[in-house]
Amino acid sequence: MKRSLLLIFSALFLLLILCGGSILSAQEIEQDLLEEKKEYTYPVSPGKNPEKWKALGSLSDKLKATKIDEDTLSRMTLDGLTKAILDYPLLINIGIYNSDKENYDCFLSQCDAFRELIGRKGGREALVQCYIELTEKLKTDEAGYRNYGDKALKVFLLEMLIANPYFAKEVDEGLLQSAVNASILYNQGQENSFLAAMMKEMYKGSENQS
Repeated sequence: MKRSLLLIFSALFLLLILCGGSILSAQEIEQDLLEEKKEYTYPVSPGKNPEKWKALGSLSDKLKATKIDEDTLSRMTLDGLTKAILDYPLLINIGIYNSDKENYDCFLSQCDAFRELIGRKGGREALVQCYIELTEKLKTDEAGYRNYGDKALKVFLLEMLIANPYFAKEVDEGLLQSAVNASILYNQGQENSFLAAMMKEMYKGSENQS
């Protein structure tokens, strides 16, 4: 009898260990999935810690401080990457040159999240969709979207990026038109919104070349 009980308790103990191991594995898998969906937070930025950002001084130091390592990039989802682009502390560098190509190449070389995004299938479309959703959220916000200076600036900078022919040429025209329509609504029905004007100019240039 004692031997039987001992065998039963031994079996139960072994089962408990095995189940515990399975639970732990499931938790580890779940944690990995959460990590992949987790939004990236830049360690330093002008909005988050302005004094530290100012102390960086040179552009080279700022680029180093905002770099995302390759392993982290590879684990980020499209949503995570678009968020990282929106939050990029040097987002304003999208338009520092007079040339579309220089602006595009500059931002491509500086923003790791952007470089990773455009290398992914559906990456460009995800950024355009992000722009559309952002304008809709700001437009319908009861507090008045015009009061959201930081977000309004991000919308404008995203427009500059989306309207850049080196970005837009590989995006579905129907989706681009949806972005133009969103831009017009966002700008209170103005047909000459920045994005609409830039896209019209881009298509005009394409027609002249053909």
